[in-house]
Amino acid sequence: QRPFARITKKIRQLTYRATLGLNVGSALRNLTQGVNTFAELGTKYTLKGYIDLAKSFVIKNDELIRTGVLRDDFIQDRYLNATKKRLEKMDKVLFFLFEFSERVNRGSASFGAKARALHKGLTEEQSIKEAVLLVEKTQFRFGSIDTPIALQSDIAKFFSQFQSFNVKQTEFLGGKLKAREW
Repeated sequence: QRPFARITKKIRQLTYRATLGLNVGSALRNLTQGVNTFAELGTKYTLKGYIDLAKSFVIKNDELIRTGVLRDDFIQDRYLNATKKRLEKMDKVLFFLFEFSERVNRGSASFGAKARALHKGLTEEQSIKEAVLLVEKTQFRFGSIDTPIALQSDIAKFFSQFQSFNVKQTEFLGGKLKAREW
């Protein structure tokens, strides 16, 4: 029904695979987003977040999944229908590094924020809610509802494929500057 939308979606999927798939540099650059967590939590709770995240890997804790911290996939356009099973399997391998780095970013922010909230005396449930909010603030959400309006049309998505992050990072830093949080 919408050939332009279908064509641009295919091109975006190929671009994601080509630029992020098995790209160690992109995964490492993504880890620099931990600076946002540090800006919000400071040294103590950022470090606590990374330590608790490492512990969760060892004991196979699924708290991040249970609390919804990992619910947003960064690469929405890469999902295909069920008839494309080979590509879906390939995507799991291609995006392993990038999704791992995203798990590190979101996990450390979540565990650090939860620890800070518990230290303030909040309940477990309140601490989890605060953690989810901090993850959304520092690691951003990339769902279609969270995409800036100017970037939502098919043509805008096509020409500004990776710009949602830049817009959200600029908003985050602008908020810090406005609040004089150097």
